[in-house]
Amino acid sequence: MQTRVLLKEPKGREVADGDAFVFNAAFTTPLHRIKVNSIQLKETAEENTATIARVAQDRQYEIDAAVVRA
Repeated sequence: MQTRVLLKEPKGREVADGDAFVFNAAFTTPLHRIKVNSIQLKETAEENTATIARVAQDRQYEIDAAVVRA
């Protein structure tokens, strides 16, 4: 038997912007552990490129600092 901590309206596996999640007040389980997964947002190509550029810039500062210390 599968008991859900969160209930989604409308029901289904796909998550859209208009979907609503509510806490299931009837949920009780004294013997089971619960794993709550977070929903990961998908990055667009532009966001991915910007993230890679930021990481490269941050790494360059670290490399420069290591070279100065050496």
